[in-house]
Amino acid sequence: MKPLIEVENLSKCYRTGERGFRSLRDSFQYWWGQSLKKEMKIEEADLKRFFWALKDISFRLQAGEAIGLIGKNGAGKSTLLRILASLTEPTEGQAVIRGRVASLLEMGSGFHPDLTGRENVFLNGAFLGMKKKEVAEQFDAIVAFSENEAFIDTPVKHYSKGMYTRLAFSVAAHLNADILLLDEVLELGDVAFQQRAIEKMIERKKEGKAIVFVSHHAERVQAMCDRAICLDSGYLSFDGGIKEGMERYLTSLTLSSML
Repeated sequence: MKPLIEVENLSKCYRTGERGFRSLRDSFQYWWGQSLKKEMKIEEADLKRFFWALKDISFRLQAGEAIGLIGKNGAGKSTLLRILASLTEPTEGQAVIRGRVASLLEMGSGFHPDLTGRENVFLNGAFLGMKKKEVAEQFDAIVAFSENEAFIDTPVKHYSKGMYTRLAFSVAAHLNADILLLDEVLELGDVAFQQRAIEKMIERKKEGKAIVFVSHHAERVQAMCDRAICLDSGYLSFDGGIKEGMERYLTSLTLSSML
């Protein structure tokens, strides 16, 4: 069976200090990456304006597998998730995605603030390519899990951070997606909800869903994931068992604090 996520030699380059590219020449520089110096005779000072957020990343994720994507701030975790969610394009290499993707890369991502909780549930389902009937079948379970029954017809711009997060997570966890991308989404909400969220993700994993989970919380990552992928300054430094991966990550944090 083919993996649900297949990442091959993936790299992402940004121009530092700028939001975008000012000319066609800049765009060519972006796409050709390391070969630019040779092919276009770019000066060394010009090359220094480029920042490689990811460099030569390769891994596969099978159905029913959950990985903890770990690393220090700035390691490239969020950039990788954005590429997997098709929110940005890689500079080099490719990320092949097979199946529906539900991404929660920031609190309430995909929600429209002026729409009610009810409307946003159906809107998110539509983004996943689901029919209204499919979303309706899961609607009661989504609302019950989020504990937002009393406010489901209130515009979400009036929600507290906890309410927003619970509903956003519940939508991602219940709708019929094959791949779940979660970035620090369990940092808000009470301990009871965080535990229920982890249990729900374990349940989805057993159903054959693939999960990519970013968190700095070692216990949550170990409870949910079978495997760790560690990023260090844009490079893949480890891909293996979750326990060893977390030990390496925590050791790197300790060493950094001593420098």
